[in-house]
Amino acid sequence: MQSTVVFRRAQEEDAAVIAKLRQEIWSTTYRGIYPDDMIDQFDYAWHTQKDAQRIKSPAYAVYLMMQEDHPIGYITLHISVPAHLLSLYLRQEYQQQGIGHRAFAFIREVFQTLGVSTFTCACQPDNVHAMTFYHRCGGRVVGEDLSNEESWQNSVTFQFYVMRETDLVIRIIQSMDECIEFVRGFHGDAQFSDPMLTNEEQFQTNLVKCVEHPDRHCALGVYLGEQLIGLFTFLVLPEERYLEMLVGLSRDCRAYAEILCHLERHYPGYSADFVFNPQNHLWKQLLEERNAEFEPEQQKMALDVPIADIDTAGVVLYAPEYKEQYLSIHNQETYWTGEKVLAATDRFRVFLAIHEGKVVGYLDVTYCYEQNEPYDLFVLEAYREMGFGRKLLAQALKCNGPKGMMAMVDVEAVAAIRLFESVGFQRTEQENNVTAHWTVPDVPKSLYHVSAISGLTELIPSVSSHGKPYVYAVADLTTGLLFGAKHDDFDFILDTSTDGITEIYECYPGAFQRTYQGKNCSVYEVSGEGFLAGQTPWDVEMVCVDTVPVQREMIVPDLYHRLLEEERNGTLIVHRYTQSKEYKRTISQHIVDRLIRFDALNQMGEDMRFQRYYSRIIEALRSAMDGHLL
Repeated sequence: MQSTVVFRRAQEEDAAVIAKLRQEIWSTTYRGIYPDDMIDQFDYAWHTQKDAQRIKSPAYAVYLMMQEDHPIGYITLHISVPAHLLSLYLRQEYQQQGIGHRAFAFIREVFQTLGVSTFTCACQPDNVHAMTFYHRCGGRVVGEDLSNEESWQNSVTFQFYVMRETDLVIRIIQSMDECIEFVRGFHGDAQFSDPMLTNEEQFQTNLVKCVEHPDRHCALGVYLGEQLIGLFTFLVLPEERYLEMLVGLSRDCRAYAEILCHLERHYPGYSADFVFNPQNHLWKQLLEERNAEFEPEQQKMALDVPIADIDTAGVVLYAPEYKEQYLSIHNQETYWTGEKVLAATDRFRVFLAIHEGKVVGYLDVTYCYEQNEPYDLFVLEAYREMGFGRKLLAQALKCNGPKGMMAMVDVEAVAAIRLFESVGFQRTEQENNVTAHWTVPDVPKSLYHVSAISGLTELIPSVSSHGKPYVYAVADLTTGLLFGAKHDDFDFILDTSTDGITEIYECYPGAFQRTYQGKNCSVYEVSGEGFLAGQTPWDVEMVCVDTVPVQREMIVPDLYHRLLEEERNGTLIVHRYTQSKEYKRTISQHIVDRLIRFDALNQMGEDMRFQRYYSRIIEALRSAMDGHLL
């Protein structure tokens, strides 16, 4: 299990540790970039003195990165105008683990608390990994100094915007007007364009349909404040616990990370497929960190002019008499298994290669689109090199009529590429894709504990109404936010809708506003490791019996405003108190249950809510319990 990284403000006695870290990191990371004598003759005493001066100076903020009480890196910030990230150093063995991105999020939080809106960072251009990292973090190149006689003195200056993590929210996209300009901005982008948006039919199917007709689909926007920074659409099949990303557009790693966290919160245990641009390093890295499995890169090929008069003898359209043979040789390591293909008669045609009465190959191909696609082409090994693959494709093209056709082929499958070229396909440029398969963990990678107390570095188990010392956390951030202000079962009924959305019912008029207005809180993100479900009556609540280290704190300065935002985004349903008989019956049954369960009938004088809203219920219960009805 990967230990938590803690960011600690450096003290003067840490100067020697920081100098030692710099010496080590220069030797492992900057060898070949800095002159050898600069590294080999490192002046340890001079560097220690310089770091001590910075630690003491109010113009600098220096932090050590600690893992299990061991220093693994450090951060130096220059609190100037403009603010400047002077150094972000991480020991080599801790790189490529996501720690750098966590450190950068921490840097943004520090600058946010100081009221800084932007900051800069200089990077040596030959440090390719660092250059890539700063681009991934949203850096924009604003300056270059590349003409020095000594190349190690060259630099590229990045500018970054400071945004609070609490400004990062996911909203359901309600109309194309919200995102159409954002989508257009990715057209022709070799790195971040989406291979599932290359023609008008894909645009309508994978985007417009998901926004305007969201049955079994969802369209989600990731916003930083009011700025759209990511757009994602998904096919969602709850009965199969399956997700497929249809569109994924962003140039900001935070948008991709946030959408993955959203899937972890809302779709635990689902199988998920992601088809994306092979040049999109942001998606690839984040999916690699979650141990996704990747298929080989696919070369897109499009039909140009079909080759005429190809022999198709031995190829027939599927008939029920061949069902058993077809299914016995069909690929099972795919979503579209033989059974599913045969059930989707409105989508697929199946062609079979028959040799002496035996099914020796098949082709599953769509026929309902303007540009159709062979999904699966297979010939038994003993019957290859006999022309069956070419015959299957040729028969499919004959039946396809005037419609177009495209195919995805492994980039290194030379024989397959030649096969498609032999019937009239040509390779297309910048439309390749990669597919990643990921199982969303049943136990969320991150959980949330929300408290009115800020500044905690660890969460200690405490006893509540369950009678046992637990640390409590939930996977859904919206649900967690409801615990950012003190309330109990006499304020709300807390529930989950059939769609998995958190909902609350006010137990008296104005309970929602009364509870949350004017309140702030801290959201503590913790690892899901060690937490158990099913230990309390509430299904979404998870508990841990041990002290839990905090991975990240996010401050919510206006809890009421944030919850209203969640309500507008469709991630929270608030049922305001009404005078309808049905609503009052629901609340009355709930209050009676809680009064008896918590032995609260004698709290009339202690709680003004009981006197103002529940006095008649309490009087009726007392009367019913005095024995006169027996």
